[in-house]
Amino acid sequence: MTFIHDISPTLLSFGGLEIRWYGLLFAVGIMLTYFFIRWVFQKQKYPLDKLDSVVLFLFFGLVIGARLGHVFFYEWDYFSAQPLEILKIWNGGLASHGAAIGLFVAYFAWCKINKVKFSQYIDALVLGMPITAGFVRLGNFFNSEILGNLTGSDYGVIFERVGETLPRHPVQLYSAFMNFLVFAILFVVYKKS
Repeated sequence: MTFIHDISPTLLSFGGLEIRWYGLLFAVGIMLTYFFIRWVFQKQKYPLDKLDSVVLFLFFGLVIGARLGHVFFYEWDYFSAQPLEILKIWNGGLASHGAAIGLFVAYFAWCKINKVKFSQYIDALVLGMPITAGFVRLGNFFNSEILGNLTGSDYGVIFERVGETLPRHPVQLYSAFMNFLVFAILFVVYKKS
């Protein structure tokens, strides 16, 4: 059964303010990841003041890396002509591979500043990352972006809102599922170790 996707990317709108599915799901993913990593830190008896410090670095690394990834990998011509537009993150444009680079650089910088070995907290931090990644992919689905290949199968999605007329694989949902599965596997392995 093919699904016609014409869901608005805007969840709520009042006045000039919009709450979009993508932003909400991104925020939920970050919050759940934070609480999970906090739980791991407590279980490992890591100092919680280190957690708050590193999470702040990681948050900025994530956002800045995701934005710059989009700028450099997808729309360099546009942003190089209008560099102030880079700051208008509310207009959209994030890239997950840029986010990964930003997270790595931020954690590396945090380790150097705090004189901490790179390996000291990395296991605890990495455990929760698939949570945020899964929620971001759900946000991509609501935004009708990152479209899959055409399919003749019964589980295709027609992304009508962006002008598609043929069913495509909902790769955003596949990716969300895989991220949540990776998290579940990592969690089981962590609990057994």
